[in-house]
Amino acid sequence: MGNVLTIGEIKAGALRKSSLEAASLGFTMAKALGGEAHGVVIGDQASSLAAQYKDSGVTKVFAAEGDAVKTYAPNAYAAVIAGIVKKGGYDTVIFPTSTFTRDLAAKVGAELKVMPVMDAVEAKADGGAVIVKRPAYAGKVMMALKLTGKPSVFGIRPNVFPVNANGTTVAVEKIAAADAGDKAKVTAQKMEARDEIPLTEANIIVSGGRTAEGKAIFDKIRPVAKIMNAAVGASRACVDAHMIEHSHQVGQTGTTVSPNLYIACAISGSIQHRAGMSSSKVIVAVNKDPEAPIFSVATYGVVADVYQFLPALEAELKKVMG
Repeated sequence: MGNVLTIGEIKAGALRKSSLEAASLGFTMAKALGGEAHGVVIGDQASSLAAQYKDSGVTKVFAAEGDAVKTYAPNAYAAVIAGIVKKGGYDTVIFPTSTFTRDLAAKVGAELKVMPVMDAVEAKADGGAVIVKRPAYAGKVMMALKLTGKPSVFGIRPNVFPVNANGTTVAVEKIAAADAGDKAKVTAQKMEARDEIPLTEANIIVSGGRTAEGKAIFDKIRPVAKIMNAAVGASRACVDAHMIEHSHQVGQTGTTVSPNLYIACAISGSIQHRAGMSSSKVIVAVNKDPEAPIFSVATYGVVADVYQFLPALEAELKKVMG
């Protein structure tokens, strides 16, 4: 049986949407492999959060709790997942890709003696193997990889795979996580207080680049983003100039995003920035330089001054959306 294990990620006391995206993909792949999709959630409130998998395609969720995994401990977390995989004989393990899961997947891969592949934008079962596609060389090419090791371990890029309603009920199996000798442990977490949508969870992102007016560009972007229920993004130049926090940075050295709509305002489009947003479904580029590289990946291009374009867009949105 080709059973698939999908990994859930908890952030700020909630299950991240990308965990359900992994669950839906797991359901699709398990059907192709002739098995079932299961999930695992580790940490405080794991049991209560497991209920959020209802209808995702996952039929069983392992909920691991205890002092050893109250905060992130790499060895303990990896031991839980590797133990479930070995005991259950899972053929495939799917992570949602994030800074946290990149670290955890590497540790799980070492435990299972396989090489994880992260940031996949396509995945399918192919006989007894799994084929995934991921960007490489800063997004300049798409690499297809055939994972023949057992189990196949990979991570998916957030917002690329849909969350489907698969009509499943969820059985929760509680696990007592044991201490695994972690020499370094997270003793406290301080979450940044903000009322803005995180980049990785956003369906729409409006990003700004560095202009002569400095921070003023974000004063124009934020009202538009609020009307559209969008996240606010930024280029590295803006972050380096201390115009906005690093958590807003889109690109190779920031956050990789795949929203349904990405609006790039006054962003020239360096290869590093394009690597972080080129998988967006629709890209609108606004730049007064018609030769800006960002237009090469744009679905729609607008040659205009952003300080004229953004107020006009805000006015139109208010008319249409109230």
